[in-house]
Amino acid sequence: MFGKDSLRFEVVAEKNEYLFIGNTWYPNWHATVDGNNTSIFKANYTNMAVVVPQGKHIVELHYDY
Repeated sequence: MFGKDSLRFEVVAEKNEYLFIGNTWYPNWHATVDGNNTSIFKANYTNMAVVVPQGKHIVELHYDY
């Protein structure tokens, strides 16, 4: 699901992996995995990535203005 200032992904990871998100990284983005705060990493210098543990998870990102 995509919104103007939010993203939601249902992810099934076979092992601990990175979820690459093609949106531009900005410091006001925040992420959760299954409702727990997690870090967002810069990927390829400008995009975002979130660590997703093995298994089925909900990853949500939101932008705070």
